Amino acid sequence: MYYQYRDQHTTYYYKYDADNLLIEKTTLYVDNGNLYYTEKFYYEPYYATSRESADGLDDFYIVSQADQDEIVIKANLNLASDIRLYLYSMDGHIVYSTYLSPSSTLNHRIPTNACSQGIYFVKVNTQTGSRVQKILIH
Repeated sequence: MYYQYRDQHTTYYYKYDADNLLIEKTTLYVDNGNLYYTEKFYYEPYYATSRESADGLDDFYIVSQADQDEIVIKANLNLASDIRLYLYSMDGHIVYSTYLSPSSTLNHRIPTNACSQGIYFVKVNTQTGSRVQKILIH
């Protein structure tokens, strides 16, 4: 299920799963008809049978700004872990990869100035699992 809310400069999109739990929020900031900032938040639904997400990532989200040549990946890890971060093109080629030393938080900038416009996939690997998220690079 989707829900949309709009005010003068901002549009909010909310996505819910089958149990009506919020799983994604997208915020588009527009000024004079031009998109200048996009923010996505991905929510891990809470289920009483589990206190931690299976992939080790909590509060995972990606921030991209239309006027900047980078995206920012942020998350809290429920266990300090080595992190492998990848950016894949639509045809499966690795455009960017890096290893991050063990940490309980993730806050990493990925340069996108060498990327052409299109759909890409961000993959985050931790010791307990991985998560893949589709993004659009303008």
